[in-house]
Amino acid sequence: MKTNHDEILRKILEDIDEHGYLNHRESNTYEFKETFNMGNKSLYARTLACFANNKGGYILFGVKDKPRNLIGVDKIKFDSIKQEDITTFLKDHYEPEIKWDSGTVISQEKYFGYIYAHEAEEKPVICTSNTKESSQGDIFYRYRGQNKKIGYTELKKNDI
Repeated sequence: MKTNHDEILRKILEDIDEHGYLNHRESNTYEFKETFNMGNKSLYARTLACFANNKGGYILFGVKDKPRNLIGVDKIKFDSIKQEDITTFLKDHYEPEIKWDSGTVISQEKYFGYIYAHEAEEKPVICTSNTKESSQGDIFYRYRGQNKKIGYTELKKNDI
């Protein structure tokens, strides 16, 4: 079954208050970033591993933090990101494979980029080599609004 990312993300992005700020907070399935920068790929990879070890989730680019202001991204720049670079980084540092999608969605006359990690079919997704953000053997999990090393309860509950 194909995920309808546009529909899911528009629902989040159109839930704004009277000041134009996003009502939706970061959760166990959403993380917001102001911009995308390939220099942060190890951070994004850790977040994707967290989502994969939970139920899947989105990194949504173009949302400024505190307050959650919708600023958008440059669609041409975001679409020009070489997906093979992200795939190679993920494969070189995490196993089993993290399945992911990326794209842009338009809302409020602005473009927003996203990377979506599917829930891993085989868990846990483990860091296999050191990065700036993680060490070999680390297992990360997405808790409400935060990425952390997995705790015993979630490890046991998810039969990882």
